[in-house]
Amino acid sequence: MTLLKITKLWIPLALTWLMMSAEGPFLAAIVARMSEPKYNLAAFGIAFAFALLTEAPIMMLLGASTVLSKDRKSYFKLRNFTFTLNLIITIILLLIALPPIFKIIAVDMIGVEPNIAQIANNAVLLLLPWPASIGFRRFYHGILIRNNQTVKIAITTISRILIMATTAISLYKLSYLKGAYIASIALSSAVLFESLFTRWIARKNISSLLNQKVTEDIKTPTYLEITKFYYPLALTPFIAISAQPIITFFLAKSVYSLESLAIFPVVASFSFIFRSMGLSLHEIAIAKIGNNFENYSQIKLFSIILASVITIVNVLVIFTFLGDIWFVDISGLSEFLAGFAIIGSRIIFILPALTVLISIQRAILITASQTTPVGISTAVELAGIIITIYLFVKLTSIPGIYAACFSFLVGRVAANIFLIYPINKIFKNRTC
Repeated sequence: MTLLKITKLWIPLALTWLMMSAEGPFLAAIVARMSEPKYNLAAFGIAFAFALLTEAPIMMLLGASTVLSKDRKSYFKLRNFTFTLNLIITIILLLIALPPIFKIIAVDMIGVEPNIAQIANNAVLLLLPWPASIGFRRFYHGILIRNNQTVKIAITTISRILIMATTAISLYKLSYLKGAYIASIALSSAVLFESLFTRWIARKNISSLLNQKVTEDIKTPTYLEITKFYYPLALTPFIAISAQPIITFFLAKSVYSLESLAIFPVVASFSFIFRSMGLSLHEIAIAKIGNNFENYSQIKLFSIILASVITIVNVLVIFTFLGDIWFVDISGLSEFLAGFAIIGSRIIFILPALTVLISIQRAILITASQTTPVGISTAVELAGIIITIYLFVKLTSIPGIYAACFSFLVGRVAANIFLIYPINKIFKNRTC
C-alpha cells in the first residue's frame, strides 16, 4: 500500500462519514427554526441518545464483516448473526419506548422535564427502524470494503442524505409536526432506504462470495467463535454511546441545564464532522493494514497527516469569526446559545486528532484478533467521562455543556493511554 492507494480508498469513506456527520447539524438547523426550539432540540437529543444506545452493539459489524466474510459459509454465518442481533436490539428499543418504561427512565431516573420527555418518547418510537437498518448497512458495507468497493459505499450514503433532506424539508414545509418528530422520521426513512439500497448494490460481491469454494487454508468460524471475536467489539460502541444518556442525566442537573441539553447535540454534531475523518480511517486500516502489519508504516504516516489537517481546520473555524457563522447563521442558534456552543467546541478541539489515534490503535488490535483490550479501553474512557462530569457538576458551578466537553476529552485521553501497552506488546511479540 502506498499513500496514494490509501488516499483513494479513504476518500469515499471519508465523504461517507462527512455526509453522515452533516445529518445532525442539518436536522438541528431545521428544528432550531421551528416552534419551541429548545424543547424540541433537547427532546430529539434525548431520543437520539436512546437510539444510539441500542444501535451500539451492531456498530462494529462493519469491521467483523470486513475480517470474517471470506467465503460462502462465513458469509451465511455472519449474516445470520447479524439478523439475530438486529432483532434483539429492535425489541430492546421497543421496550424502552413503552410509555411507562420511558417515563421511569427519562423522568424519574434522568430527571428530564415531563413535557420534554413526552416529546422524546414519541420521537423514540419514530426512530424504531434506525438500529436494525444501521446493522444491515454496516454488514454489507464490510463486504464492499473487503472488495475495495468504497466508492459504492459513498453512493449508498448519498442516497441516504438525499432521502433524509427531502423528507425533513418536505415535512418542515408541509406539515405541522413538532421539530423532534420531523427529525426522527427523516432519519428513520433515510437509513431504511439506505440499508435496502446497500444490499442491492453489493449483490455482485455477495454473489462472488456465494460462488467461492471453501478451501482448506480458510477456516470457517463457528457461531461461538464469531461471538467471542465480536462481543468485545460490540461492547466498545455500546459503552461509548452509553455515555450520552449518562451525560444527559448530569446535564439535567447542571447549571444552565436546559441550555446545555439543547446545545450538547449541536456541539457533538459539529465535532463529529471532524471526528468522522478518523472513524473512516479505522475501516481502511482494518482492511488494509495487513495480517503481518506490512502496511502499518504507510497507514501511520497517513494518519499523522490526517490528524494534523483536521485539527488545523477545526481550530480555524472555532477560534475565528467562522464559529459565529456556523453556530448562528448555519445552525440557527441564538447568539446566547451560540456562545455556549463555541466555548464547548474549543474545549474539545483536539478530540478529532485523538479519534484518529484510537482508530489506528483499534485497527491494530482487531487485525491481531486481540479484541478484548478494545472493549476494556472503552470502559476506561466511560469511567473517565463519568468521574469527570460528576466532579464538575457536583463541585463547580460551570455550565453543564462545558463539564460535558471536559469529560469527553479526559475519557478519550485515558483510553488512548490505556491502549499503548497492548499494542506495544503485539509489536514486540512479532519482532521476537
